[in-house]
Amino acid sequence: MFEFLLFIVYLLVLLSIAKNIPKYFGVDLPDKLIQITFLCKVFACFALYGIYTYLYADQGRENADIFKYYDDASIMYNALQNNASDFFSMLFGFDDSQQFKELYYSKMNHWYRAWERAFLNDNRTMIRLHGFMSLFSFHSLHINQLFSAFFSLLGLVGFYSFFEKHLYQKYLAFSLLALMPSMLLWSSGMLKESIAIGVMGLFLHGLKKSLKNINFWGVVSMVILLIFWFFIKAYALFIALPLTVVYVINQNQKHPFKAYFFLLITLYACFVATDLLGPHLSVPRMLFKKQDDFIRLMHETGAGSILPFSTLKWDYTSVFVAAPQSLFNVLIYKLPCSFSGALELASLLENYALILVLCIIFYKAKWHFSQNKNIVLFAFLFVLLFFLLVGYTTPVLGAIVRYRVLGLPFLVFGLFCLLEPRGRVKQFLEGFGKYFF
Repeated sequence: MFEFLLFIVYLLVLLSIAKNIPKYFGVDLPDKLIQITFLCKVFACFALYGIYTYLYADQGRENADIFKYYDDASIMYNALQNNASDFFSMLFGFDDSQQFKELYYSKMNHWYRAWERAFLNDNRTMIRLHGFMSLFSFHSLHINQLFSAFFSLLGLVGFYSFFEKHLYQKYLAFSLLALMPSMLLWSSGMLKESIAIGVMGLFLHGLKKSLKNINFWGVVSMVILLIFWFFIKAYALFIALPLTVVYVINQNQKHPFKAYFFLLITLYACFVATDLLGPHLSVPRMLFKKQDDFIRLMHETGAGSILPFSTLKWDYTSVFVAAPQSLFNVLIYKLPCSFSGALELASLLENYALILVLCIIFYKAKWHFSQNKNIVLFAFLFVLLFFLLVGYTTPVLGAIVRYRVLGLPFLVFGLFCLLEPRGRVKQFLEGFGKYFF
């Protein structure tokens, strides 16, 4: 009963704050649209809870992403009652001694990875986040998910803020992205993707403000967000950071093509050069091992919905051979007639519905590439590189649907920066926007 009342209190408080989010971010979005989006995200949290509790129950609670980090954080939270200093040492990573390993870490299922060879263990970030949120939620999973949904909402508005100046049909662009079923489901609950959406969106909003008027606290907040981004989704940061540098450099350039082309050449040169630094720093090896790890996990857990994929090798050319299949897997998935299971069918229908809606919206659309070259190239190159990375390393449809949500803000907003609806479609959308907003 206490948990339910606390949940309602936090929900009402966050709804009240959500009403003022457009004013805080300085964006043109209706208050009620933000509040409706937040309520939809809260509903998605419960839907996610139901999916992992009932549909994926056979996989075991210890393998369910919304439970496994929460359960490990229970050990951390229990330490707060017995020894608060131990709790804060684990929270901030101050102590990794043998004593802590025996008392706490050895009892957690996911603090250590049994066989995965990634250079950074982001599981610990999620466990610590659950521990931190539990200070305010009294270790309630549903309240932690509520916090996560709100943080993700801030990120979506941050993304919108970054692209807003260049967008056509602004309200439609935000609504289409924020209310997309896969975006709602996988970027609302207490998952890495939700936190990453929040961090990435807030960083881009901070970048937009800094480009207008740089100040000390703005720089400090961006550095903190970068550090947080590194510990939650490092590979997305490694793609976004060089693109961001080129985007900033080309703010006042009319022809940014050369800079972005040079960046792609430089990135491939670095890709090859890292192989000379030894196995632990070799990016070709990391990609090969990441795919191999996922395939091993796939067979270990008996994952379904396996897509055709090209096997990567520890070399410099297999990434080009595997690129077409990898992009197809992330953008198209598979044909609607080849589904297996209700969730897979829902994912396929959503994807084809999105493609159809975008085709209708942008039928005979007016192109604005010449006006928005820099931001369109920035967005689409992130989508290209990020979707390739997801496709290279993830041959399972369910995982792809979830992982690709980090690229959807760049894809949707990039399209609405590039194309402006015309004719009857534009008239309908304008009338629709006036009626609802």
